[in-house]
Amino acid sequence: AEGRPGSLTAVSMRLGAFRSLSDTAQLRVTVDGVTAVPRKVSSFMVETRFEFDMSLEDVDGGEHAVRVWSTLDVDKVGEATFECLDTTIAALVGVFPSKAFARAETAVSVLLSFSGYSASDTVYISSAGGAYESRAGAAVGGVPMEVALSLSSEAVGVVAFSLAPCAAPADDAACAKKVVPFSFTFLDPDSVRVLGFFPLSEYVSGRTRIAVTVKNLPAGLVAPPAPPHLSRGG
Repeated sequence: AEGRPGSLTAVSMRLGAFRSLSDTAQLRVTVDGVTAVPRKVSSFMVETRFEFDMSLEDVDGGEHAVRVWSTLDVDKVGEATFECLDTTIAALVGVFPSKAFARAETAVSVLLSFSGYSASDTVYISSAGGAYESRAGAAVGGVPMEVALSLSSEAVGVVAFSLAPCAAPADDAACAKKVVPFSFTFLDPDSVRVLGFFPLSEYVSGRTRIAVTVKNLPAGLVAPPAPPHLSRGG
């Protein structure tokens, strides 16, 4: 339901409670009132699917109205919205991992779209609303654009960060559009926490031995090994 301005985007649509069609000639599609050419039309029971290409010169982004109807039933019209993204504004794709223990350095990948970065660019980061500082050792590259850096916090909790390709986004309108805020959760390194267990599932009719990895488990809470389970033969 979204695409970049100036690029050809293949759009797939799925319609429910729509007249079954056997040919693209029976289908009409418009985008903002302009006719689009559908292809790959297929119908099964009450569902109809098709594709069409969309190309919009919408530099600042915006929403566009898509209308669909059948020549066999012109009074039944399907409507949808297609969003053209503003490619001058950077967007967050994801952060991995999104949490780690406080009081330790953690390697983090921040994935961006329309980032404004090029490989080997300097990365600037702001923590908790503070001033932007260059981050030594940060790596930039890939598709989507990945900013690889390390994060740390002495405090436990959620910390707000912002990435920028310049030191003073407030003084640079173009750079201000490339600022990407994100949050990261720092966990209490002294609390008891399950780091993982294996296996995750099993098909059994009796007991299953599970290996659990725990951080900061007090020694007094660890039970002695259970005796082996024996089955009687009949």
